[in-house]
Amino acid sequence: RQTLYAVTDGAVLLNNSQHCEVKNNYITQCARGIMVAGTSDYCTVEDNFIEKSFAYASSNYWYATPIFSVANYATIRRNEIDGLITFYDDSTLVAGQGIALEIQNYPNYYCYGAQIYRNEVRNVAWWGIRCQQFITNTGIQAVDINVYENYIHDSAAPGAGTGEEDGIAFGCNAGDAYNHFTGVNVYRNVIYNFVNSGVIVCNYWDDADIYGNLIGKVGYDGAGGIYLSTATLKDCNIYNNTLYDCRHDGIVCYGAYFGGQGVKINNNIITDVSFTQSGHGKAVFVSANAAPYVSGGYNCFYDIDGSPTTLNFTNTNGITSDPSFCDSAAGNFHLGDSSLCIGAGTDVDLDYDLDYNAITGTADIGCYKGISYSQACYLKMDEGSGFTAYDETANANDGTLSAALDTSTCWVDAAIDKGVSFTSSNWNKYIDCGNDASLNGLSNYTVCAWVKADSSGSGTGNRYVIMKYGGSTLEGFMLRLESNNNIAFYQVANGVVWNANLVLSTAFPHDGLFHHVAATFSYDGTTIADKLYIDGILCDSGSDTLVPDISTSLSTLRIGGGVFNGILDEAKVYGRVLTEKEIWAISRMWQ
Repeated sequence: RQTLYAVTDGAVLLNNSQHCEVKNNYITQCARGIMVAGTSDYCTVEDNFIEKSFAYASSNYWYATPIFSVANYATIRRNEIDGLITFYDDSTLVAGQGIALEIQNYPNYYCYGAQIYRNEVRNVAWWGIRCQQFITNTGIQAVDINVYENYIHDSAAPGAGTGEEDGIAFGCNAGDAYNHFTGVNVYRNVIYNFVNSGVIVCNYWDDADIYGNLIGKVGYDGAGGIYLSTATLKDCNIYNNTLYDCRHDGIVCYGAYFGGQGVKINNNIITDVSFTQSGHGKAVFVSANAAPYVSGGYNCFYDIDGSPTTLNFTNTNGITSDPSFCDSAAGNFHLGDSSLCIGAGTDVDLDYDLDYNAITGTADIGCYKGISYSQACYLKMDEGSGFTAYDETANANDGTLSAALDTSTCWVDAAIDKGVSFTSSNWNKYIDCGNDASLNGLSNYTVCAWVKADSSGSGTGNRYVIMKYGGSTLEGFMLRLESNNNIAFYQVANGVVWNANLVLSTAFPHDGLFHHVAATFSYDGTTIADKLYIDGILCDSGSDTLVPDISTSLSTLRIGGGVFNGILDEAKVYGRVLTEKEIWAISRMWQ
């Protein structure tokens, strides 16, 4: 739990260490923020914030790496990395890579069993996450590299970077005829706004699985969504990815020899592909040498600029219809209820989708399982004026701003576009969404919102974020800030807290910033459970074996109220329990 500011190669250096942890640090303006040397195994790097990595003007960008590891069995998780750097001896702003796994001319150094997951990496000019092999002529040295559930976004602007702005990259020395890698697993990541490829695998590899990823707005300097460029690559599976707004091509396969079972491309959605280079703009582009080893089908290709839509690839049993996303303009690429991608895939033996929903029955196409999004009410609060915050769902649970809110001043900039500002001058400032049937009788539900609370809230109670509590029997739930500056989640029946085992509470950061708060409640017929999250992290939970007696609440749903003083935004009620992965994703401002 340190704050580190240094002009050094590594603010934190693990060398000849086993089973060490580096966690909860703030590291700024260091060349390599955290470095795990090759003699350190089974080490964990987690929950660190690293920004403004540093490099000398005489050095290459790769000297600026927030997390750098050349060790075995490293676990790198839940770190937040802002790659923006400055050269030490001038004012040039560029950006380094995010997380690097490397083997560098040390014949006894290996990279086995890495787990890299749930990190956020942004503002890089090289790679978001990279595994690179520099040693030559030594055989396989990287085995079972797992990169999953990361949010990697925003590289250098087109033409301003180095040409290697890839979201996730794997490769070794070009020209080295030895295979150094086996077991590449890239799954359930979100990669957005990268100048080059979303995922790239190059040089000599064996056994790669790329599945369940959401990749968008990539390839502006060439390459594409998923790019394979190998002299040899055996047994590669590209399954159930959703690729949108890809320049150049969607999936690219170059290579002289693929071998094994070759490359299988199944159940992917590729849409909105454009190009500037003649011969490209394909959903799938396969070179002539690679063509005998690439096959697949059951993919959805739509809005592809190149003609024909593929090169050297036949999309067996594929579809060319609009995938009918819920709201692609808002970044919601779940399948709408009418999507032809639902049930149109082939079984590829995947267990979970991008939201960590279990995949059972007939396979769907794309990274999301085709289930109802189950939003009972969703107030974006982006109107900016008037007394109505409109419900984005089909349930029409529009929110009416109470008369005490001054509509000339309460609409303000918020976490995502606009939101509503509340003051604590009286008890009548809230948004009333009514008590439609879609909001009543929920025995499994999730509530969430972005919250910016007044920093002087200590000692002030009854500051409601979301509540459904009232009526003649005073039943429902309350998500509210308390006088001790905690945020709490209550279930209430007959005017009293129903079950103390289910009362959740955790400290809320009154720091003048927006934080995402979510709470879930579930009943499976035997056990009741609830959970409370802040910024996508589970902070408290409870359970009991009782029959719920609050699911019949007929009270109105209210956003804000009491003496809440601050700003609320993006209030949502789901008629199901969101997974921890879904809540983490929403807290990172993508859906």
